[in-house]
Amino acid sequence: MGDGFVQCGVRVWMTTNFAAPLWCRYPLPRRRLGPVLSILGLLVIPSEGVMAGLVSDEVEVPKSQFTTESEKQTEGSLRVTVVSTEGRPIPDTLVWLEGMEMISTSTRTKADGQAQFAGLHAGRYLVKTQSVEDEVEVEAGKEANLGLIVQPEPSVETLQVVGKRSRRPELESSAEMVDVVDFKEFRSQSADITDILGRQGGVFMQRGGSVGSRTRFCLNGLCDHQITFFIDGIPSDSAGFPSSGAFGLQLIPVSFVNQLEIHRGIVPTRLGADALGGAVNILTEPGRWSGASASYQTGSFGLHTLTLEGRYVDDNTGLLLSANGMISTAANDYEVDVELVDERGRPSEGTVRRFHDGITSYGGFVEAGFIERTWAKRLSIRGYISTYDKELQHNVVMTVPYGEVKYGETTAGAIARYDVGLGEHLELQIFATYARRIIDFVDQADVVYDWNGNVVNERESARGEIDGDPTNRTFWQDIGTGRLSMVWNFRPEQQLSLVSSPYYSTRTGEERLRDTSEERDPLTADRNLFRLVTGFEHRLELFESTNSEGIDDYIIKNAFFVKSYFYSASSEDILPGSAFKRINLESHNFGLGNGLRLRMTPWLSFKLSYEYAIRLPSVDEVFGNGVLVLANLELEPERSHNTNVMAVIDTGRTLLGQASFDVNGFWRDSEGLIALLAQNRYLQYLNVYEARTLGVEGTLSWNSPGEWLSLGATMTYADVRNQSTDGVFEAFSGDRVPQRPYLTGSWDAHVRIKGLPDGDDVLEPFYTGRYVHEFFRGWESIGDPEFKDTVDSQLVHNLGLSYTLVTDIGRTTGTFEMSNITDEKVFDFFGVQRPGRALFFKLVAEI
Repeated sequence: MGDGFVQCGVRVWMTTNFAAPLWCRYPLPRRRLGPVLSILGLLVIPSEGVMAGLVSDEVEVPKSQFTTESEKQTEGSLRVTVVSTEGRPIPDTLVWLEGMEMISTSTRTKADGQAQFAGLHAGRYLVKTQSVEDEVEVEAGKEANLGLIVQPEPSVETLQVVGKRSRRPELESSAEMVDVVDFKEFRSQSADITDILGRQGGVFMQRGGSVGSRTRFCLNGLCDHQITFFIDGIPSDSAGFPSSGAFGLQLIPVSFVNQLEIHRGIVPTRLGADALGGAVNILTEPGRWSGASASYQTGSFGLHTLTLEGRYVDDNTGLLLSANGMISTAANDYEVDVELVDERGRPSEGTVRRFHDGITSYGGFVEAGFIERTWAKRLSIRGYISTYDKELQHNVVMTVPYGEVKYGETTAGAIARYDVGLGEHLELQIFATYARRIIDFVDQADVVYDWNGNVVNERESARGEIDGDPTNRTFWQDIGTGRLSMVWNFRPEQQLSLVSSPYYSTRTGEERLRDTSEERDPLTADRNLFRLVTGFEHRLELFESTNSEGIDDYIIKNAFFVKSYFYSASSEDILPGSAFKRINLESHNFGLGNGLRLRMTPWLSFKLSYEYAIRLPSVDEVFGNGVLVLANLELEPERSHNTNVMAVIDTGRTLLGQASFDVNGFWRDSEGLIALLAQNRYLQYLNVYEARTLGVEGTLSWNSPGEWLSLGATMTYADVRNQSTDGVFEAFSGDRVPQRPYLTGSWDAHVRIKGLPDGDDVLEPFYTGRYVHEFFRGWESIGDPEFKDTVDSQLVHNLGLSYTLVTDIGRTTGTFEMSNITDEKVFDFFGVQRPGRALFFKLVAEI
């Protein structure tokens, strides 16, 4: 549809005998007239521009009906040329222009890649395409010229976005139930990935302390292993960072991340993984970007983090060379409230500093290969090594201090990738990885420490601070993963894909402090686990039209898939008398799902998804740790029926800016959920309970005209209740699952002030807030509610200020930030206090 104009009249009465008519005439795409007029309640007087048809090659910026000849002499024009990185003109690309009296207008490039704007007032303008933006100065009576180099369209897994909430339609407008978070604005902030994730709708992060502490990630009511994590589409435990799941996310520098995908309910077939209730995919690939960057962050509680990144892409040969490095350390010596004991053994409340909670991590990554060649879209190999060492300060409820317990992990490996187009309609993607994990745990202190770090007693009968059983053990785990993906675009609106992902892991260990050297060490038992997830998917798109951003889109998008889950585990089980017996277990399950997206208008769409999901047990759950956690080779997969219904409103660019709102209702009916339970003096993972989750989440965002101000808010309500009809949890049927908040919210405000003092420099104040409602530590049906242990409601505020200096060489950004400015006492887990008020400074340089 073509662009038209909103024309309005306002008559201002100056005296009883004189009325001054004030007229405005604003360009507006006809597809946006309905929602805009509904919001503003304006009376539209159609002008000849309303029925002008398609966007013209030359856009005349409308002026007042009373423009004089002298005013016309102050006008200029602009010619924008859009080319690819190879210098080829790109036709039919939508170009936006923002600035001066008008808020936004747009046109498309012609066959020569050029777009023209006439009748512009002298001044500075912002020019945008879907992937790049730049500023240009227009002078009176002259034509300004601007060239934009647009990167080739990336694959689905490496989409680039501009602005946190200017979301790319290729993914978020698909049938997938997914939210895309751009990290452009976060790279200069002190927040780590877990903090940023916690601000998203439907997500709740729980941390048992500060940097490197135990972490729980929940998405729409399902938590921990039930959500799968990926880095660039590769399972996180094989992608180059120590540890897997939410804990390992803390160790990934934000400066390495470009984008993050949060998949709710449905796990895309293209990821080739098993998960019960969703997935998180962290994207670090920056496309064809060449350059270098460095960041340094320091702050309260001994935090120091340094990252370095360099990347080179040759446009002629497609050669890719990149290297990344990072090192981070934190003392985590913040103040906590604890129960102290005096010399006479009398308890009292007191405040102390944590003294044994430090962490050090570092890593390096190198990659070489070729991209965007006729014979390969990508052919590369990446090598990496990363490690961390962490001190443990106390037990899980912060009642007993430790002074020497520590643990750590080192991961090294390689990733090989090959993507190629086999003809016009067939694509092939392959990756293979190998990773070696070395996990250490030491607890052999022969003294007792108090909360001030003083030695108060010697351990006479047994060493070890956790349970009086000293240990110095190491696990070695070898992991091999891969994925083969074939995509057949047999028609423009239809696609078939077949994805197969094998996973193989072996594990063994050693205990160096064994009591009886004649018996075989239980940790040396041979353990093997194999998983194969295969998926087949059909995608369909119908009825092409234009969305609120002026981009070609489809009214109906549908994705139907089926998945096969094969699982095999074997281990030497420990029998009485330290005998070993080989045990094998196999299972084969099927799942299916469907995602539907229906766009009712250019600005309103609905999504509906369902998946019968399977999650196969992990290595730790099946094999235990050989000491306190027993193996359970009979552990069965978890199963869940997941349904989501979402409504999305996106106004596009209007007179009042760009607003978007989405609300998602979700239902989960899960069975065979795995929990860690006590078995006499040991622990073991068992399929012990069922749960039902009902909830709703909402996200609201608004960007002002010119994007100088952005506001956002999220709210999540998740009612997760135990539905077990037998077993250990039968007595608590109908109760909310404890230690999980059911009501959370977050909000933020971001101001972008340009031209202080130079035209390209930017000053950016920002604010974030977070609310967590009170929740129970234990089952709510036990005991008197007035005396039950609870985690109180919490409200936390953070403030920051960034300044970006732009030069011919590159840009430098400095950020001061204060977290928890009211010094609120924050607890994500019962009894475990998180840091109070803290100050941070971060410096980021890019060339």
